[in-house]
Amino acid sequence: MINKNVGYIVLMMILLVGKPTFAMQQLVFRGAKLIGKGALPILGGALSYGEAKKYNQFCKDIDAAGNNRKLLANLINNTPRLGIQVFDEPIPKAMEDLLKNRWKKIGNPSLQTLPILIAKPYTFFAPVAALCDKGMVISYDEYQNLNDALLGRSGDNPDKIITEQKIVSLHEISHIINSDAGNQFYVLGIIPVVVETASSGATHLFNKAYPVEVPKTWLKTALRSSAAVGSIIPKLGLSFVGLLSYIRHRETCADRFACENAENRYELEVFRDMFRKEQSAFEEQYEGPDGALKDILLRVEHAKFDLVHPYLGDRADMVQGYLDKMDKKT
Repeated sequence: MINKNVGYIVLMMILLVGKPTFAMQQLVFRGAKLIGKGALPILGGALSYGEAKKYNQFCKDIDAAGNNRKLLANLINNTPRLGIQVFDEPIPKAMEDLLKNRWKKIGNPSLQTLPILIAKPYTFFAPVAALCDKGMVISYDEYQNLNDALLGRSGDNPDKIITEQKIVSLHEISHIINSDAGNQFYVLGIIPVVVETASSGATHLFNKAYPVEVPKTWLKTALRSSAAVGSIIPKLGLSFVGLLSYIRHRETCADRFACENAENRYELEVFRDMFRKEQSAFEEQYEGPDGALKDILLRVEHAKFDLVHPYLGDRADMVQGYLDKMDKKT
């Protein structure tokens, strides 16, 4: 027991006052700095390469399937990462013509061969979405609403339902034209490098302005090394914020694309009202303080279930801005 306590005392003395050799200090501290600086870019690069490889293979498989609906449906339904199931039957010709005639005005011929698929019930909850830059998926509910409107069976305003589907599809077309799904994997690899470069630059400037002594004891070496490795955590957080900012910017650009390609004022009004309606439904569930704090808390609550899209009110305000510009021209 005495020998054990003596051992602990000796170890503590070494940690507190022991002076590592220059070679040992270089080995430990530089190794820790190397891990702190290299771990995140390497992780980001590995994830980027792996995800991009899977994505590119999926795109090749979709291209190989061509217009064969059964092959397309089988490919999508057997790709768990997508999380959706689709029917292998084609959509009604009237619906396909409606959407593709609207897309024709964009001036991109490749959109005319874009496959449009219908999601099975309860497997896809967005109204419509781009499918990995290679197709379009419509939710089963939206398909039924649009089909009823085209057939004159809708109890609601059929023109509004049809217009809403056309303008929302333009948002998704923007993602396809700009290859947003594929680009995000490359951004995943670039952002950690940018964060690390900025961090290293800031550290260099700080050390130049306020020189830090080389650690001269084992304890200081261990603390400095731990700080170097621990810096991975805040840099990981910054990388996540950077990636999220990029995705939100991408969504804003898609909204802007839809507004700039709107045919008339009515399309813009329908687009704006769609966001206002969702905003009102969301705010009705809010329970909290009013005033300036309310807007902040609403944004926080919205981010809890939708991190990738801007706040509904901001999206509605942006569309209103295009309406205001249209009013000034007339």
